Amino acid sequence: MENLLDPKIDFIFKNIFGNKTSSNILISLLNAVLGYKKNENRITEITIDDSFIKKENLEDKFAVLDIKATLNDGTRINIEMQVIDQYDMKKRSLYYLSRLYSEQLKQGDEYKKLNGAISINILNFNLLNNDRYHSHFLFKENQTNEIFTDLMQIHIIELAKFNKDPKDIQDDLESWVEFLKEPSMEVVEMLSKKVPEIIEAFEVLKVVSSDVETRRDAEIRFKSMSDKASNLAGAREEGIKQGIQQGIQQGVHEVAKNMLANGMDIEMIQKFTGLSKEEILKLK
Repeated sequence: MENLLDPKIDFIFKNIFGNKTSSNILISLLNAVLGYKKNENRITEITIDDSFIKKENLEDKFAVLDIKATLNDGTRINIEMQVIDQYDMKKRSLYYLSRLYSEQLKQGDEYKKLNGAISINILNFNLLNNDRYHSHFLFKENQTNEIFTDLMQIHIIELAKFNKDPKDIQDDLESWVEFLKEPSMEVVEMLSKKVPEIIEAFEVLKVVSSDVETRRDAEIRFKSMSDKASNLAGAREEGIKQGIQQGIQQGVHEVAKNMLANGMDIEMIQKFTGLSKEEILKLK
């Protein structure tokens, strides 16, 4: 296997799928995610927003290297690749989707000018409590599932949930997911028979992987994301510890209150709870 960079790093993902000169790669991925079959009204044209990546964003742990694009019918698309769990994905996704929808209107515009907005989140971790690797969310009525509107949609793709032998892959989306997980030459040759654009994506990956500066930038980006992951994990663990300690303390206080209510003397309560006389008197 060649020494290829990981296409799941958002910086590399954007280099492959956010490239204006090879927009057919992104078009193929979008058709796969949105489920447009070959005989249906597939996406044929797309305008990719400025894909320039500022150097300072590579070291910024909070920078979002997403891809924004507009379909020929005016639908706005936002694609985000996330390698690490930042514990805020649901709220982030709603925030970016609402901006994608609302920013279409200028002051004085009529609401009828609003086009659809679709958020696609490709995650290298599990977010949802189900066994599906692809989940599609719309606004629906809770009891009847009647669709209120499809103007705002969220797609969640959880790579960790997809574990299929490349030989058993059935459709275009499965092919793209497998490419992101295992972009080896052998797998790519197999997948490209179903999705020709994958071989082109592989060629782009080989080019960026062979560039010394790009490799350095990818290392910088990966380090910044790893640092953030460590900080988040540490903060979360500390929060859990504090929560447990607070829970224990509250439980001890409740025991002391019950003992007081049953007329037990302070010295006995001190012995059983470990609380000081002052703490017990405050509870009393």
